[in-house]
Amino acid sequence: MSPDVYDIQISDENLNSYVLLRLAWLAVNRLAENRLARVGVTAETLTILWGIRDYSGKLSPMDLARLSHRDKQTISSLLNRMEKAGLIAKAPRRKGQPSTKLEITTKGKHICDAALPVFKSFIEDLFSSLSTEQKDQFQKLTRALRNTALEQLRCEISPPSGTIVPRVFPIKW
Repeated sequence: MSPDVYDIQISDENLNSYVLLRLAWLAVNRLAENRLARVGVTAETLTILWGIRDYSGKLSPMDLARLSHRDKQTISSLLNRMEKAGLIAKAPRRKGQPSTKLEITTKGKHICDAALPVFKSFIEDLFSSLSTEQKDQFQKLTRALRNTALEQLRCEISPPSGTIVPRVFPIKW
């Protein structure tokens, strides 16, 4: 019997850890995309719709880029496609406003509302095999990796000055 590609062991523990993290992310992301495709949305589009739905007028394209660790141009392209698909509306800038106001359309809200239960079920299924202690450990480890990567990218881990971010982000299922 040949070894399973997902059980590959590499002698260097750092590289092995990276490969396992990468393969885990690819599998998890593929599963999320498969589940969400059933309701006609991608994980990235759902994230944007969700943010705009719950924080309409408060999240700018730059905020969305920062939150998703994407380039401003990537978010702009995604927003343009979403606007063309009738999922969001972009209000033109007004004098004194630093950025475009984004609003979710009725179609976008309908898709978001249909996709969130699917996404919630996916997350519950994914993490159901872990104990509370394992989830806490997982969060600490992934937070440490994220912070190291952001520091090396020279990204600010804290929000821009003047931005108030609650300790627990008020996600609305």
